[in-house]
Amino acid sequence: MPHRRFATTPAIPQAQAPGDGTSSASQGGDPGGAIALRLERELDAQSAAVARALREQIGPQVTSLRMLAATFESRLTGREPSLAPLASLMLHQADSLIESVRSLVLRVRPDALSGGGLPEALRALAADWRLRKPGVRVELLLDPADDGAFGLSAPAVETAALQAAAAVLERAFGVGGASGVVMAGSVAANRLVLQVDHDGAGSGRWSGSGNVPGWFAVAEARIVALGGEVLVESRDAGGTGIVVRLPWKPVSGAMPGSAPGAAGAADAPV
Repeated sequence: MPHRRFATTPAIPQAQAPGDGTSSASQGGDPGGAIALRLERELDAQSAAVARALREQIGPQVTSLRMLAATFESRLTGREPSLAPLASLMLHQADSLIESVRSLVLRVRPDALSGGGLPEALRALAADWRLRKPGVRVELLLDPADDGAFGLSAPAVETAALQAAAAVLERAFGVGGASGVVMAGSVAANRLVLQVDHDGAGSGRWSGSGNVPGWFAVAEARIVALGGEVLVESRDAGGTGIVVRLPWKPVSGAMPGSAPGAAGAADAPV
């Protein structure tokens, strides 16, 4: 995961007026650079919109189709064996379509943090797992709910938080066999708290700072190096919760492609 949010953003001309995407040549600015910057922002916004549509509109439909095909296959196997192969073919095609959607998302938006903030990246992570594991429950709760209010922080901090969440989901839906994961992120008093709970098997071998499983040790080291901390909690009813706390120093900057107010208090699972 890259540690820079913007990889090749040209410098903004000094003569640029506040809130204006162009510069005047008579004021000593570079009109060509301003136009290139504006076009880059527009293309980034468009790619983010396409990726969001694939994840939030097409993705859920494909997932529903896959679940329907799986239901047909299981029922026809016992009742109409002659039609079961047809249902199996539908299931295979649905799986192929899901992989195509995931591939398209990666092509138009290869880096979830490029141009966007942590909320958008967490939405992308949740949507990707809904495609990878149809039928699982992945919820995302954000406070503040609005992307603009949530804000941006140092790319290294956002990347560490995203990679921590990705590691937990990989473990939960892998060997953990979880059926549901809830991610909750909040920002207050210059502090980010990201909590990820799942209902799968235990967290595994413990190491690191005494209460962190070995598979999370690398993520923990990255978080600690940034001045953060990690807490792992075993739930009485089963499952595991991992809480990540990181310093969150807001930085100024636009989030191309993000739609103000588009983030709800929760991204309901499909």
